[in-house]
Amino acid sequence: MWLLVLLLQLLQPSDAPIMQEAPPSLHRARAPVRQRGRRRPPETDDAIFRWLGQVLPAHWGEVLDAGTGLDSLTWLAASPATSITAVTASKTMHKDVVGGVADFLDPSADIVLIGNWQDEQLLHGRSFDVVIADYLLGAVDYFAPHFQDGLLRRLAGLVRPDGWLAIVGREPDDITAKDATSQLILDANALRDASMTLSRQMTYREIPQWWVQERLGALGLQVREAKLFPRQVTKDKVLGRLVWAEKEIRNVPHGSLRASLLKHLAGLRARVQASRALARGHPFGQDYAMLVQQSPPQQGARHGLSSV
Repeated sequence: MWLLVLLLQLLQPSDAPIMQEAPPSLHRARAPVRQRGRRRPPETDDAIFRWLGQVLPAHWGEVLDAGTGLDSLTWLAASPATSITAVTASKTMHKDVVGGVADFLDPSADIVLIGNWQDEQLLHGRSFDVVIADYLLGAVDYFAPHFQDGLLRRLAGLVRPDGWLAIVGREPDDITAKDATSQLILDANALRDASMTLSRQMTYREIPQWWVQERLGALGLQVREAKLFPRQVTKDKVLGRLVWAEKEIRNVPHGSLRASLLKHLAGLRARVQASRALARGHPFGQDYAMLVQQSPPQQGARHGLSSV
C-alpha cells in the first residue's frame, strides 16, 4: 500500500494534496432489520440498543448475550450476528425468552442456555466476537452474590482478541432526592428490596460506571466508546416494581409483618396511580453504555511481558 501511495505522490503536481487513508470511524448509519427466523423481529426503539448498533462494527460474527432477556434477545435477533448464544441463570426467564423470541431466532445457529457464571464449565473453551452484558452487573448479587469482579473476568476471557464487550448498566439511584415524585420511586424500590431481604433473598445492586471502568482497566481492557442516557421513569414502570414487590411480600414468613407490608403497598399503588408526573414520565437517574476492547500492547512489550 505504501508503494502505491509513494508512486501516486511522485506522479502528482507539487501543489496537489498528499493522499492519505482516512481512519475508520466506529459510528455507522443504522442497518435495516434482518430476518433470521420464521418472523422478522420488530425494530427497537431503545436508545441504548440503537446507539450500540451504530458504534459496533458492521459484521458482528458470533455473539454472546451474557444475561439475556426478552428485550436484549429481540434486539440481537435483528442484528448482523452470524450466531447468538444467550445465557440466563433464571429458569423462568429461560421459559419466557424461548416462548417470546423463538420465532425470531435461527434454530440452526442460535441457542438459549440456563447457566450461572460462577460455574467455570459454562461455555468453557468458547470465545465470541461480541459479548453483550445488558444490565447484568446489577443482577449479580441476586444470582451470584459478590461476584461482580469474577463476572467481569469471565466475560473478558470470552472476548476474542479483536472482539468487543458491550456493557449496559444503571447508575445507582440518588437516595437523597427531595422532590415528591423521586421519593415515590425510591419508596417503591425500597419496598421491593425490603421484602426480598425479609424473605431471606439477596437484592439487586446497581454498579456505578466509574467502578466498572476501573475494574475493566485492571483487567487490561480499554473503553473505546461510552455514553450516558437520562432515565425517564413512567407510571407503568413503577407499577411494575410494585407488582414485583407484592410477589416478594408473599414470601415474607411473618403474617403480621406481611399484612403491614401489603397495606403499605396499597398506599404506594394509590399514590403512583394518582401521580401526574409519572403519567408524563419523570426524569430520574441515568443509564450508561460502554464499548470495550482489549488494550493494545505497550511498545516494547513482548508476549504480554513489559521490557525491562
